[in-house]
Amino acid sequence: MRYCPSCLEEYQDSAQACADCGGKLLVTEEEIEKLPGLRRVREDEDTTRFVVAGAAEDLFEADAFTAAIGEAGIAVLANMKRSSPVDALTSSVQRPWWEILVPQEALEKATEIIGTRRSELKASEEDAEKAAEEEAGGAE
Repeated sequence: MRYCPSCLEEYQDSAQACADCGGKLLVTEEEIEKLPGLRRVREDEDTTRFVVAGAAEDLFEADAFTAAIGEAGIAVLANMKRSSPVDALTSSVQRPWWEILVPQEALEKATEIIGTRRSELKASEEDAEKAAEEEAGGAE
């Protein structure tokens, strides 16, 4: 196998250039290992296990949670889920929701961040509702 030293994409020995990043020179795995600062990580070496740290009701909330967790230097994914077919029978509205996934070793910190951010969002929502009520009361 040959590899692109720029993006580490894997190619057959017959390949001449990287189709992903346009790298002109493909090298062997041994040559990759010799390059300073580069190390090819095989799929079987990645032992990161992602777990659910929380859930978001809408895309705005999912974005707020993932941004806050990301700012803390924690890898984070938002996985959109859909309501189940049973929900369609019991509810008139079927809408998506999001699972917030983080590495298992960061679960406690991410859960704390989600709780804090959820409280901040709730406070902002209450402030906006109060401002809207005051504006509506003043318009009469």
